[in-house]
Amino acid sequence: MKTPPALFVASALLCAAPLSASPPTADSPNSGFRIAPHPDPSSYLLSWWGASDTFYFLQQSTDLVNWSLAPMFRTGSGAPLDQGLSTDQPRMFFRLKHTDDPESEIMQSDLDGDGLTVYQEYLLGSDPFNPDTSGNGIFDGIALKLGMTLTPPPAPLPDPNDTTPPAILLHTPTSATLLP
Repeated sequence: MKTPPALFVASALLCAAPLSASPPTADSPNSGFRIAPHPDPSSYLLSWWGASDTFYFLQQSTDLVNWSLAPMFRTGSGAPLDQGLSTDQPRMFFRLKHTDDPESEIMQSDLDGDGLTVYQEYLLGSDPFNPDTSGNGIFDGIALKLGMTLTPPPAPLPDPNDTTPPAILLHTPTSATLLP
């Protein structure tokens, strides 16, 4: 059943603390949305219950009037979700926006201007907040039309038989001019 997009609790970043040590559950008030401070004074951990097949966006505000999307997109799978973040603002407020409707306005929007909707990027595994997910210099929408990969290649697996120590070779270019 499709539900309209909903907004969850707005929480004060600097005043919020976890309500309990237990992880959020489907029965937790406000889906267990909570903010926990990190040892780094400008970092925090948000957590909430991620309902299955539900898409989550994080909105942020410094004044509870003007809200903007934080570059975070998560999909629920019937388990707790969390998101780390940092801010240099003296105060910050957060709220979750969610929908289970792929045809909703937010899922059909192009947040990064690459020619693909959030839902298309979700299906393709690309980042709806990064126009060039693969980092190859080509926007995701164009890369898709050209038949190129949209996601970065996986890092090579280490060879357990390789005993060669890492080496860095530094070369001084012969045509370089040193600046003062």
